[in-house]
Amino acid sequence: MPSPAAGHGRLDAATTLTSDPRGNVAVIQAPNRLMAEMWAELLRSNGIACRIVPLNTGGSVYAPALEDFGVVVSTADAERARELLPVD
Repeated sequence: MPSPAAGHGRLDAATTLTSDPRGNVAVIQAPNRLMAEMWAELLRSNGIACRIVPLNTGGSVYAPALEDFGVVVSTADAERARELLPVD
C-alpha cells in the first residue's frame, strides 16, 4: 500500500480531527476519497463499521474526490482500527 502524503495518515488517540457527539472518532486522514474508501473497506472487511467524511468543506465542487477525507469509527473500535491501518 502506498505511503500517504505528508499531512495525511493514521491519527493517534490524542488527535482530534472531528467532533462527534455520538462518540465517533476519525482514525485516519486520507488525501482523497479513493484512499478513504480503500481504508474504509479494509476496516469493514475486519468487522469494523465506519464511514468517511469530507474534511475540506470549502473545497471545489468540480473535484470533490481530491479533497481530504477522514475515516470515522466508533470510539469502542478506534484502537483496533488504528492497528489495522497503515502508519505514515
